[in-house]
Amino acid sequence: MQSKFACLLLAAGLIASGAPALANTVAPATPTHLIPGVYDPKTNTFKPYVNPGTASVNPNVATVTRTGTFVVDFTITIASRNISTSTPIYVQVEGFTNETNSTTFVSNLYDEFGTVEADRTSATAAHCSVTIPYSWPGLATPTKDLVNLIYTITAGTSTISTLYGTRQSSQSIVTLPAVPLNGVTTTERVSATI
Repeated sequence: MQSKFACLLLAAGLIASGAPALANTVAPATPTHLIPGVYDPKTNTFKPYVNPGTASVNPNVATVTRTGTFVVDFTITIASRNISTSTPIYVQVEGFTNETNSTTFVSNLYDEFGTVEADRTSATAAHCSVTIPYSWPGLATPTKDLVNLIYTITAGTSTISTLYGTRQSSQSIVTLPAVPLNGVTTTERVSATI
């Protein structure tokens, strides 16, 4: 019985003496910024992942500013029966590109919007032109940056309290293979049906 008591006493002493050491143990730091990639244990190397949808920007490369204008002309056919002749039709165009630094993985998004009310040319047709001037400073790889143009047509009111109108349609217009050179006006024509 005494040996059992001695063992319990010894165990309690070990736990008690180890408690301060355990209490002062600091958990390893959790990384606040993880870099996506692949580690190869055979070669002990890490290769960071670069999103193929964006250009890889070297931080040591000089940057440029590109300025220009996007112009998109719309011919709209109104086929939805719930759109009256008094219902306004709004057209929004968005032009954007994205660059990602291959060292820091910081992305630079360049995003432009333009919205106009289309002119109703008849009960079943409307027309408008959306013009968006842009200036994108700090581009490192403008010849490799894809530029996307997309549109949204909304039939209905344009109040903040109305999220969607009577009818809405969104589609891609074009993907340009590079940011246009300075001073270039990029013109696109769209025939849409709502």
